Amino acid sequence: MKSIKSLIIILGLIFSVSSCNDATDIIQDGELGNANTFRTVNDLAQFLNGSVYSSLGNTNEIMISASFTDECGIGPNNGGQELELHRFNLNQTTGYVSGMWIGHYTVINRVNRLIEASALITPNAAVDVEVEPGVFISEVDYYNAILAEARAVRAYSYFQLLSYFSTDLSDDSALGVMLFDYVPAIDEKLPRSTNGEVFALIESDLAFADSNIYNRTAASGYKYASSNMIDALRARMYLYRKNYTLAKQYAQQVVTSSGLSLTLATPYVAANFYNETTTTNPYRR
Repeated sequence: MKSIKSLIIILGLIFSVSSCNDATDIIQDGELGNANTFRTVNDLAQFLNGSVYSSLGNTNEIMISASFTDECGIGPNNGGQELELHRFNLNQTTGYVSGMWIGHYTVINRVNRLIEASALITPNAAVDVEVEPGVFISEVDYYNAILAEARAVRAYSYFQLLSYFSTDLSDDSALGVMLFDYVPAIDEKLPRSTNGEVFALIESDLAFADSNIYNRTAASGYKYASSNMIDALRARMYLYRKNYTLAKQYAQQVVTSSGLSLTLATPYVAANFYNETTTTNPYRR
């Protein structure tokens, strides 16, 4: 009799656990997972434009720099905006700080999701894709270019985070920020990595991006990651790390390849410096 009761209890426990799983592990009809969302290379491109690029922004950096330094002053009609920052009071309630942290990690998380989803797609080398009006490249090159742009953006976001949250950018062993190149679990808690570990990922991302980037030539090309953007980021990164030799090398590459002149064609006159014309020096434009 006891054996029967024990069996009934065990079966009841199994049924209750199974029922609980059925109640929590729900896949809704029509739910889109990666396998259904990402089927073509163009799906990756749409996610890059619609989710990754659309998440980028530097408003928080601009606002905290403008208010916390001497870039801006308190206006005569100020209603209390940014008074704490103007008084150099920076603490855990400063929204621009959390905005930078959350904003850039949102970008990083979405890039990681794109990279993870890209493994589901095999580009066709025999198919050409029109990347700009009248410009065609192979689907394989387009696939790699999408990943290149995504990884360049991830490198940028990680460097922005290090710029504001690292204890000493010139010390690779100093504390940096959280590092992950995968899609983390919702309850995962990560410690801060060292600068060296984060820089290793940044340099890896930029190396891949540099080898696979497609430089857009259309008028809107400046909105996308490019070779010049990659080298400019490298120059800034090495400058902050006090590697002045590499900083100068990559800065010079940008100056040389950008087509811009860094000297004024005419003597500087404050009154007309901002009144550009078709003959105004390109750097001033």
